[in-house]
Amino acid sequence: MKRIIRWLDDPSNQALIMWIFGPAGAGKSAIAQSIADFCFHSDNLAASFFFSRNSAGRDNSVQFITTLAYQISHSIPEVQAAVAKALKDDSFLLSRSLDAQAYGLITQPLNDATSTIGNSDVLKSRPRLVIIDGVDECGKPKDQRYLLEVLSKMAKWLSYPLLFLVASRPEQVIRDAFNREPLRTLTTRLPLDNAYAAYFDIKVFLQSKFVEIKENHPAGGDLPNPWPSRKELERLVEKASGQFIYASTVIKFVDSPHHLPQDRLDIVFGLAPPNLPLHSPNWMRFIIRYFPRLFTSKMFSKSSRFSCCSNIYLLIQTSLITFFPTSQEQQG
Repeated sequence: MKRIIRWLDDPSNQALIMWIFGPAGAGKSAIAQSIADFCFHSDNLAASFFFSRNSAGRDNSVQFITTLAYQISHSIPEVQAAVAKALKDDSFLLSRSLDAQAYGLITQPLNDATSTIGNSDVLKSRPRLVIIDGVDECGKPKDQRYLLEVLSKMAKWLSYPLLFLVASRPEQVIRDAFNREPLRTLTTRLPLDNAYAAYFDIKVFLQSKFVEIKENHPAGGDLPNPWPSRKELERLVEKASGQFIYASTVIKFVDSPHHLPQDRLDIVFGLAPPNLPLHSPNWMRFIIRYFPRLFTSKMFSKSSRFSCCSNIYLLIQTSLITFFPTSQEQQG
């Protein structure tokens, strides 16, 4: 987090792109989201796009440029007139290639705004950061390669100093793209590997999310201060063993609006049994027996079924984490 913020704040920055890469569960999306929240509240987030293979509309690049252009036109209003003119001059622009959209809706409007007399002082206070997470979840490898080509052109030809924070797994096609010019020269890299100490980032992530739960959960007002205790927080960080996916799963589980946060946290620590007997050898038999009733009984609405399925999924994840110790705990 500190290295990313230093990169953002460096006025002499020659690297317009920072590539965060690492395996699944290393914390790429959590870091990207945390930086997005930080920059949004400090008025330095120009736009963001989080790809997700499991979310329609975010599993390909069709809406990628138009989404960024829409957000940039709001965060940097000086480009709005140029974007409107581009759409008026070319009524087919939204159906053209990603490259053409990027030039017409982002590069050219930003360059026009930069060259307009009287805008220079105003633009100095405008946001600069664009966050692109999960490039490896964008369509097929050829789509990922093309997206990075478009990104490199934008970074190279923009006169407005946008910075791009890109997060992904180090898939072959993505590695190849970043190893070739012009991306190689334009990019600084942040690998989330064994040399990366995730301890403090996971701790900061958990602290911020627990504060949100305390402020926004229906039962948050009844939680003690501080919550959780320093000892409990340290224990969670240790149980994570450097894996953000553990911390993220715990937060989702504890944040259930239908349960008391402290009760859920006690389940994570093994101080209380889960609502479902997942600690029993017969937990799968229980799920198989009662799960189909969610879809056959008229008692459950569509939203209730979805909520129940989500809770069961999180309960299974958290119970597996709770009752099967992490590698570090096994070694200890």
